[in-house]
Amino acid sequence: MKPNENISLFLPAGQVLTITAPSGSTGSVVRLPQMPGGGDSQSTTVINEADITFGPYANVERFKVFCTAGEVTPSMAVPAPSLMATDAEVATAVAVIKLAEKTPVNAVASVGKITSDATAPSDTDTVTIDTKVYTFKTALTPTEGEVLIGISAATALDNLASAINHTGTADTDYKCAAVHPTVTATTNTDTTQLVAAKTKGVAGDLIALEEESTHLIVDAATLGTETPGIDGTVGVANETCADGSYIYHTPVANGISGNSWRRIELGDLY
Repeated sequence: MKPNENISLFLPAGQVLTITAPSGSTGSVVRLPQMPGGGDSQSTTVINEADITFGPYANVERFKVFCTAGEVTPSMAVPAPSLMATDAEVATAVAVIKLAEKTPVNAVASVGKITSDATAPSDTDTVTIDTKVYTFKTALTPTEGEVLIGISAATALDNLASAINHTGTADTDYKCAAVHPTVTATTNTDTTQLVAAKTKGVAGDLIALEEESTHLIVDAATLGTETPGIDGTVGVANETCADGSYIYHTPVANGISGNSWRRIELGDLY
């Protein structure tokens, strides 16, 4: 077909209509009512430098093809078996739709606890977290890692938390050049201080937590006794799965230290 030409076609049931439109070819394909005089067209498809295929349909269909530029070539044929979906391809498509049975979890950080007997630590008492040593002092000399004891056990723990997180007043409450690289000081009371691994997962259970003090005690030689670390479930971006209670989805790739899994409760039967 050349520019300004058009053609009417009856597409037999079970066949496909292919519109071949090389570069520079434009036009349109109008799918007409099955019977002449049956009312408005069912659809109009723009032809624009790309091949288009219609069908197969269960009944005879009528088309009107227009060429406005270049050369448009319509052809009808029985679908080639090689182009039709195989049983294996259909099964694969259905498997994608069916949600995998899986109960993913988000990573949890390891947490340890330092406990005071309510008496302020003595001068030169120490707390070691990972490889970082914090030394309590009645007055800063100042030397790296020193923590001011202050007026009470509670003040000493507050200053330790500030030293770990590098908050508060540096060089007054403590002497540390930087925030602790592997842990964060979290919940604090007058007699307890929790310390959590920055990287979530079971690896945090290996971070050392030690003390040399007559008034402080740690709950274990490593983090994880207060709250054990849990590895997150690995998942690819936009993975969706389910179990008997929830549907789970992660919008981004989730690793063992990740916490991007969301869940929706299945609810009651209806």
